[in-house]
Amino acid sequence: MNRREFLKILALSAGASTAMPAAAILNTVGVGQWPLIARDSPANFTDMGDASDTDFPKIGIVAAGSGACGMLRNSQGNLPYLERSVAIDTSPFVLHRTKADRSVRVGQSADKITDSKLLRVQAKAAQSEIRDALDGLDLIWLLSSLGGNAGTGIAPIVADAVKDLGIPVIAASVTPFEFEGERRNQIARAGLNSITRRVAVSIELPNEAYVTDDDDETLDTVLGRVSSDFERLYSASSSILSQQGLIGVDFEDFHAALAQGQGVVGFGNGEGNGEAGLRTALSAATAHNSLGAERLWQAKGVFVAIQLKSSNEPIRRINEVMQDMNALVSDSEALVIYGAVVDPNLSSDAHISIMAAL
Repeated sequence: MNRREFLKILALSAGASTAMPAAAILNTVGVGQWPLIARDSPANFTDMGDASDTDFPKIGIVAAGSGACGMLRNSQGNLPYLERSVAIDTSPFVLHRTKADRSVRVGQSADKITDSKLLRVQAKAAQSEIRDALDGLDLIWLLSSLGGNAGTGIAPIVADAVKDLGIPVIAASVTPFEFEGERRNQIARAGLNSITRRVAVSIELPNEAYVTDDDDETLDTVLGRVSSDFERLYSASSSILSQQGLIGVDFEDFHAALAQGQGVVGFGNGEGNGEAGLRTALSAATAHNSLGAERLWQAKGVFVAIQLKSSNEPIRRINEVMQDMNALVSDSEALVIYGAVVDPNLSSDAHISIMAAL
C-alpha cells in the first residue's frame, strides 16, 4: 500500500477529521494542439527534503528585471509565508527601490546594458552570488517581465543557478501587450521558451489577456490585474503548502499534480459569496483567461487550492465543488489534488485557485 492510499484510509477511519491528500479522477484527451515545450532535466519537487522538519517550507520569490522588481515592490505585504525575497537587475536604482531581502546586481556599468549577449555573460558571472542569495530555500517563484533586455536575459540564468541548488522553481513570466510590437513579443516568446525548458513549472501572465473592452481603462488598471492574479495564485498555493488546513497537501502531493504535464501550467483564480460561493468561485477560476474549459479538459494534472473565510462551510458544498471539478478533467490518467484552508481575512467567502499541468 502506498503512502497516499494509507493516508486516505487513515482519514476515512477517523471520520475524515484528519487532513488528507486528495487524489482525483482521470480521462483521455491529449494536448497535441497546444504548443508545449519539453523540459530538460528540471529540478524535482521530491528533492525538497522533508518539510515537516520546520513549521512550514521556506518559500522564496526572485524578481528578475525591472518590471518584475516593480511587481515585487508593489506586492509586498500581500505575500504570506514568504521566507525571502530576492531582486536581480542591472540597475542599482531599481534594486534600491525594490527593498527586497537580498539584491544581486548584474554588471557594474553605469549605463544600461543594451547588448543581450553581454547581459547573458554578466548574468552568468553573477551566478555564484545568485546561488548564495537563494541557498536554503525549499521552493522558489521566479518572477520575470519578458520582452525587454534585463528580465528576458537574466531569468533563464537564474533558473540555471537554482537548478545547481536542486531547488524546484515555479516560473511566472509576464509577456507584453500586442501594442508593444512584434519584435518585443518575439523576444518575450523566446525568453518564455528558454525559461520553460529550465524549470519544473512555467506559468505565463500575458498582459494582453487582461485588457477588457472598457475604452476608459488605464494601463495601471490592467497591470494591477496581472499583479493581483500573481499574488492570489502565490497566496493560495503557499497557504495550502504551509498549513495543515482542512485538507492538507505536502510537497509530494503538489509535485504529483504539477509534474504530470510538460512543464507548462495554466491557472485560474475565482471567488464567490453566500451559499453558492464555492461553485461561483470554481466557475470563475475555470473560465479564467489563463485557463479556460478546453485547457482544463486536457490537463494531465491539477492542483486545486480552496480557501474559505469560515470553517462553518458544510462538507456537502466542498464535496459538490470537488465533484464538479472532477467532471471538468477528461484525461483518464490525470491526477487532481485538493487542498483547503480557512483564512478569516479573505475578502470573499470562498476563493479557489487552479493550476493545471498541460
